Amino acid sequence: MAYANPLLSSEPTESCETISPYPFKPYNLTSLDTASSSPHHFTSLSFFLPPNKLPHALNRLEGAILRLISHYPFLTGSVNARSGEPTSSPGPRPNGQSGDIFEIQPVTASLMQHIPMLQTQHHTVPSALSPSDHLPRTFLPFHISSPTEQSPALRCKANVLGTRLVLVFGWDTRVMDPGGVYAVVRALAEFCRDPGALREEMPVSDPWAQAREQGEIASEDALGGLARCTLRHWNGGMRSWQSMMPSASDVTAQPETRTAQLNGDKVAMLTDACNLLVARVAPDACPRRLDQEDVVSAVVGICGSRARDHSAAAAHTDRGTVAVSADLRQLSSLSTPATYMGNATVSIPVPVQPNSLPALDDAQMQSLLPDISPRDLYRICSLAASLQGRINAMEKGDDTNMTWNAEGWGMSPENRMRIHTLRPMDFYMDFGPLGGVHDVNVPSARENGTCWVLPEKERGGGWDVAVTVEREAMQKLRADRFMRWIVDGVGF
Repeated sequence: MAYANPLLSSEPTESCETISPYPFKPYNLTSLDTASSSPHHFTSLSFFLPPNKLPHALNRLEGAILRLISHYPFLTGSVNARSGEPTSSPGPRPNGQSGDIFEIQPVTASLMQHIPMLQTQHHTVPSALSPSDHLPRTFLPFHISSPTEQSPALRCKANVLGTRLVLVFGWDTRVMDPGGVYAVVRALAEFCRDPGALREEMPVSDPWAQAREQGEIASEDALGGLARCTLRHWNGGMRSWQSMMPSASDVTAQPETRTAQLNGDKVAMLTDACNLLVARVAPDACPRRLDQEDVVSAVVGICGSRARDHSAAAAHTDRGTVAVSADLRQLSSLSTPATYMGNATVSIPVPVQPNSLPALDDAQMQSLLPDISPRDLYRICSLAASLQGRINAMEKGDDTNMTWNAEGWGMSPENRMRIHTLRPMDFYMDFGPLGGVHDVNVPSARENGTCWVLPEKERGGGWDVAVTVEREAMQKLRADRFMRWIVDGVGF
């Protein structure tokens, strides 16, 4: 049974069609925001709690949502397209129509009743969801719409499955990215722990008062420049969200998501071997020592692109591109404030077979890590060094004009893997009566060639990843000798 959380009066009135219960000043999305080709993402947090504590937990969650949107009313808004209006940003707009802009507008009470901020549904099948599955449609707080339709900025749904509570967040990627959603989740957790928390005690600054004003300024230089560069690279205009999905009749091309855990000890051992190889043959190839995240990105990039290449009818081994996402909030060369709530994620592409290291023979690498092939070690080390070099160049401000937007990247069939990371974000928070987070489900857009590095569940544990590729490619990935070695039987 499903019911809408009574965040608004359930009694329709004449003012429902014209008055917003949570008014705010409408604002335009930046050029980088609207470069997104996949308008909606959904992710979930899972909790376990005894049935006798569920009513209190749900009541606390409702109150926390109310506190959240009273402080940040723009989260209740919706994205609306407006055409035929002048815009100060040169170049084509993301939907291919000159002059079109997207705006966040307050929603009316009637629309909030139609898609409330929080819904709750009790499901009869407690085993309906596993961490590696895509979220069932019945778990989502709203149905996926096309980019030109009115779209909610953020909505939530609490799904109850026996003793398990699955809290699903659905958001428009033109309004915020995973970094913005993380800030929202932190604020919600704070309100769940302490209903009386003051606004000044929130773990994020008020994005409306601070980040939005600064973000608009940043969008006209760094953000706007990156987006306009992105649009010029597209040539064909924005992909429609429907075109990202393969035909239902092409079963082997349908996306499949599976999770796995890369063995932490083997990742550390591989990282040490890569750093030793760099020090031996190209000490100037990396601005700093490779870290484990560099190596994990390279492992997924190499193995994922190899699996997708083998699944293609006209495969060309070692061709293609791997890209890692970067958060502009973390780059000191740009003026984007740390509290900016818009889409500040860009993608940094590197060839699957870069030339960052000199060519070596097997004998030069065999003694470094005898458990894997010298060729795999060389390719992983070379790709990790190239990814780090591109990120370092962007941090220094040397490479911003070469960067493509994360959602716009991927049109070419030779683009093999795109890697996002949630690893630095501690989603395993205390939600008061709801308890601690037990599982985090990957932000899902069901787009082939995508990997999410999930948050660290236990300090010093392995590296949890969720990979989405074609079904045929998934079979190749599961059979990949190197992937089987580093996963060590946990997943895929």
